[in-house]
Amino acid sequence: MPPNLSWVTLYRTLSYREHLIKPAGKLNNLNNLLMKLAGSTWGASANTLRSSALALCYSAAEYCALIWSRSAHTSQVDEQLNSTMRLISGTIRSTPLPWLSVLSNIEPPAIRRKAATDKLEEKIVKHDGTKCSIVRAHMATQSSNLVAMWSRLTRFKG
Repeated sequence: MPPNLSWVTLYRTLSYREHLIKPAGKLNNLNNLLMKLAGSTWGASANTLRSSALALCYSAAEYCALIWSRSAHTSQVDEQLNSTMRLISGTIRSTPLPWLSVLSNIEPPAIRRKAATDKLEEKIVKHDGTKCSIVRAHMATQSSNLVAMWSRLTRFKG
C-alpha cells in the first residue's frame, strides 16, 4: 500500500493518475451542481456562475496542483474544467477550447497552474535567496506559448 498524504497518494511511477481520478470525479459532481444552478427557473447570471465555479470547482481542481501539474494525466482534470467553462459561458461542445477561457473570463488551467508555481517560486526566493530548480522546471517549454495565446485571445474580447 503506497503512502497517502492528505489525499495525494504517492505511487512508484509518480504518474499521479490514481490521484487525478478523484478530483476529476469530484469536479463532475460539482459541475452537475452548477448545471442545476444554471438551469434553475429563477436563473443565475454569468457572473454568479463564474464566482460559484471559481469557489467550488477551481479550488477543488487546483488543490495540490503544484505537485501533479507536470503529470501526463492532467487532462482528466482539464476536461472537467473545460466543462465548467462551457457551463459559465453557455457554449456548446463544438466551441474551440481557446475561446472557452475568453468567453468565461477565466484563465486556462495550464496558465493558472503556471501562475501558482511562479508565486511559490517568488516566496522561495524571498525566503532563502535561492532558486528552486524543481519548481522552475514546471511547464518551461509550453508556458510562453500558452500565455501568448491567452493574451492574443483576450485582446479581441473588447
